[in-house]
Amino acid sequence: MPQTILSVDGDAAVITVRNELFRNAEFEVIQAAAGPDALRLASETQPALIVLAIGSPGIDGFALCKRLKADPRTASIPVLHIAG
Repeated sequence: MPQTILSVDGDAAVITVRNELFRNAEFEVIQAAAGPDALRLASETQPALIVLAIGSPGIDGFALCKRLKADPRTASIPVLHIAG
């Protein structure tokens, strides 16, 4: 069973290419364009990794990470910050 990655980025072109690379490496990918969706999906799906754009729309990547780490349901999920 493939590991799941939650990919968060507001740039549709970037997220499309990035997610294709993850899928080619045999990961299952779910995606969110903004912070509120990312918080919900992280809690619901418990991905193995969250790849988080620093410049995410609505809630910046650092603030979103703080919220993820403050929630006991998502606190243990590793977060990888990326910048364009």
